[in-house]
Parts: sequence; C-alpha cells; structure tokens
Amino acid sequence: QYRILAKEAGKKKAEKYTAFLSVVDSIRFLNVYSNEDTEKRYLFLRLMEINAAGNKLKISSVEDTTMQYFTSPAQVRERITKNLNNPDFYKDTTCFYKVK
Repeated sequence: QYRILAKEAGKKKAEKYTAFLSVVDSIRFLNVYSNEDTEKRYLFLRLMEINAAGNKLKISSVEDTTMQYFTSPAQVRERITKNLNNPDFYKDTTCFYKVK
C-alpha cells in the first residue's frame, strides 16, 4: 500500500489517499481511494511512465466510472483486460511529483 497526500495549487488542505498497485498484462495501475470518504470509491490510474529517479509519475485516469461498483477484483480485472488498448477507456493524462 502507498499513502498519498495531494495538495493542489491554491488549496490550503492536502487530501489523503491510499493506493495499491495492480498489474494487468504487464501494465501497471494504481487503485486509489480517499481515506476521508465514508464509502470507499476507487479511482483507477494507468501508470504510463515512471522516471529513473522514481519521483515523477505520468498517469492516465480510467474513464469507466462504473468499475467502482464492482463487487470483486475479478470483475475489475476483466473490464481492464478487455479495454487495455482502448484509448476511449482513458482520460486526463497527468504528472504526479514526489516532493518529500
């Protein structure tokens, strides 16, 4: 598991998340959920690149929001495997930076 603190520019409070790594057909994904939500809702992020120093991640968000309602990891894996190379399955490429 990974602990993530995310602070957007201009916001005073950092948001807290927990994440874990999944691998589907050699493609890495981060499964992220908020520690502050009363209901666990997952955000699935495809890891596109990790720099050599390990302090910069380039990710794409999985567009399929219905996956958060699946009741088993097998259902999530099946949906991701089916859409792994479908560009419409992803959105918003973003970079994350390690600051500490």
